[in-house]
Amino acid sequence: MNSTDFFYSAHNKLCVGLNFFRICNTILVLSTLKNGDRGMIKQASRILVFAVTILVGTNLIFADEGMWLLSNLPLNELRQKYNFVPSDQWTEQVQKSSARLPNCSASLVSSDGLIMTNGHCAQEAVQALSTPQNNLYENGFYARTLLAEKKTSLNLKVLISVEDRGVQKQGLVCEEVILYQGGQYNNYCYKVYDDIRLVFSSEKNTWFFGGDADNFEYPRFAMDVAFLRAYENDKPAQTSNHFKWSKSGASEDELIFVSGHPGSTERMLTSAALETERDIKAPFILDLIRRREITTQQFMLRGKEQTRIAKSDLFSWQNGRKLYTGKIRGLQDLDLTDSKKIYEKKVTDDAKNKPHLTKKLEDGRLMVADAQTAIREIYSKVVLLLARHGFDSRLFKYAQSLVSGNQQFAESVLEERNNEPPLNLEYEEAKLRDSLTHFTEVFGVNNLATQDLLMRYHERPSDVASLLISSTRLADFNEHKLIVQEFIKSGSLPFGNGDLIVGLVRDIQVKHAPQYEKAWHDALEKERQGYAKISEVLFELYGTDIYPDATFTLRLSFGTVSGYEENGRQIAPFTTIGQAFAHSAEFDNTGDHQLPLSWYKARRLLRSATPLNFTSNLDITGGNSGSPVFNKELEIVGLVFDGNIHSLVSDYDYNYSPKSRAISVHSSGILEMLQKVYKADRLVKELTR
Repeated sequence: MNSTDFFYSAHNKLCVGLNFFRICNTILVLSTLKNGDRGMIKQASRILVFAVTILVGTNLIFADEGMWLLSNLPLNELRQKYNFVPSDQWTEQVQKSSARLPNCSASLVSSDGLIMTNGHCAQEAVQALSTPQNNLYENGFYARTLLAEKKTSLNLKVLISVEDRGVQKQGLVCEEVILYQGGQYNNYCYKVYDDIRLVFSSEKNTWFFGGDADNFEYPRFAMDVAFLRAYENDKPAQTSNHFKWSKSGASEDELIFVSGHPGSTERMLTSAALETERDIKAPFILDLIRRREITTQQFMLRGKEQTRIAKSDLFSWQNGRKLYTGKIRGLQDLDLTDSKKIYEKKVTDDAKNKPHLTKKLEDGRLMVADAQTAIREIYSKVVLLLARHGFDSRLFKYAQSLVSGNQQFAESVLEERNNEPPLNLEYEEAKLRDSLTHFTEVFGVNNLATQDLLMRYHERPSDVASLLISSTRLADFNEHKLIVQEFIKSGSLPFGNGDLIVGLVRDIQVKHAPQYEKAWHDALEKERQGYAKISEVLFELYGTDIYPDATFTLRLSFGTVSGYEENGRQIAPFTTIGQAFAHSAEFDNTGDHQLPLSWYKARRLLRSATPLNFTSNLDITGGNSGSPVFNKELEIVGLVFDGNIHSLVSDYDYNYSPKSRAISVHSSGILEMLQKVYKADRLVKELTR
C-alpha cells in the first residue's frame, strides 16, 4: 500500500453519510471519518488485557506492541528493555509537536509552523490546486518563497490538553474521546490551524513509486513526503514546540518512536465477532472496493482529462483492494480464530472457581454472539443505505446537508465544495450508475426501498443515475450557493421535492433509514454491553496496565529499525537512492515505475548509498500515515508512510506475524532529495537550523 491507511484517502469515499460515525466505526475496520474525522468499557484499565490477551494468550506483551496513551506510557518496559525513561517534559514536547490532518497524521518540524506529512496525505489538497494547464499532482510543487506557498482547504489539530468529560477550554476545540469501549471518556482539546498552505509536494510517481505492484511490498523506494505550513493572521504560525532534524537518521537496531493518530484497531473482538469480520464485513467491503476500482478505471479509459480527474481516486481504491485482500487472507487463517478460542477457554478456566465471574463471562459472550446474528443480516444494507454507499456521488452529500435541516452543516459543505476540484458530471454519473446497480443487487428489485427510491422512475438503475445527475440544480455551484443562502435566510429549502436528488435523500431519511437505524443501533448496543461484561471479568482476573484500541487520537509506539526474513531470504531494513534507480530500470523506467526527469537530471549529484526507505517493528495502522519517526533526542529520523503485507492483520492481532513491519522514508534520503533534486534550499535550511 502507498499508505498505511487506505481509508485516509478511500475512507473519505466510504465513510460519508448521514449521522454515520457509529455506523462507519463498525462497518470499516479502520473507520475514522473525514473532517474530524473519525475515528473505544468501564475504567480505562478494565479492558486492559482483553485488548491483547484475548488475542495472544498468556503472554501480554510481544515485541514492542502498543499504541500507548501519552498519559500511560509503559515506563518500566522502556527502562528494562532500552534503559530509557521519558521525562514529563519529553512527553509534552512529543504531544505538542505531533499533529493531525483531517485524514492523516503529521508533525511540526520548525518554529515557523512547518508541517511534515506524506505526499499521499496531501494528495487531495494538491489535486484541488491542480489544473489541466498546471498539474501539481503529477508534476510536484515547491514554493521557493513564502509568498508562493499555496493555501489549501486543510486544517491541522495539535493536542494541547486532555480534560475531564464535558470540560471546555477557551480558544481550543475540545472533542469527546471514548476509550476502552466506553469505559473512559475525556475531552481532547486542540489548537486548530485553519490556514494551511502547501510548501512542497513531490511528483505523484515518487510517493506512489511502484504503483499497485509495489503496494504493501518491501523493499520500497518511495519519496512519500510533503511539507505544509500553518498560518495565523496571514503569517507563519509560531510553533515553539517542534521536532528537530537528525543529522544521521535512523540506524539498524536503534530505539525509535512514532507519534501519530492510528485510526482504529479491532484487537478486542471475540471469536464470534472475528468470524463476522471474516465472513461478512471484510468480504463485502472488498467487493465494494473492487467495484469502485473497476468503475474508476473504466472512466479513465475515456481520455486524458478523465484520467487526471480520477487518478487520485484510483490510487485509493487500489490501496483498499490490496489492504482488504491482505486482511481477508489473515482472517481466513484458522490460527487467528483458533488462538482467540484457545484464550477464551483459558479465561473460562481461570474464572471457574468464581461463579459470579463465570456467569458474567457467559452472559457477555452470549450477548456479543447474539448481536452478530443481526449484524450479519443487515450489514450490507446498512453500508449501502445508511452510509449512502449505494448513492456514490458528491451531489448526494450536498443534498444531504440541505435535508439535514442544519444550516451550519449546509454552509460548511458549501464552503468545502468551494475548495474541492470542480464537479465533473460525467464522473458523477459513472459512479452513481454503478452504486445504484449495486444497491439494487443487494436489496433486490422487489424490495420496498428499491421500488420507492429507484423504480418510481420506471427506469433501470443506470438510467436513473443519468436522470438524477442531469436534473438536479445542485450540479451547478452557483445554484447550490443560492439554495444555501435562501436556506439560511428563510430556514427552509426554496423548493419542495422538485429536485430529484434532494427528494431521494429526504425519502431515504424519512421512509427507509429508520428501520435499519433501529436494528443497527440495537445490535451495536447489545454488542457493547456484552463487551462491557467480558472486560469486567478480565479486569478482575488479570489486572491493569494496557493500551486501548486506536481511535484516531494521539498515541506513541516504540520499537527498533529491523529487517525480517521472507521465503528464506533476509530482507535488509534499508533501501537506497541508488536502488530506486535500479528498480526503475527493471521496468524500463515506465508506468508507475517511471522516476521523474528531475531525478535523472540530478542523478550524478546524488549519493547513491543514501538510505531512502527503512522498516521497523513500530506498531502502526491506518491513520499513522504521515507520522514522524524520531529518536530519544526528539530528532526526526523518518516518516511513516506504509506497512508491509504482513502487517495487514495486525489490526486484529499485532502478534499474528513476526514479519509485520512499518515502512518509513529515511530522514537522510529526504534531505538528499530536497537538496540535490528539488533545490529546495529554503526548506532544507529551515529543517536543519
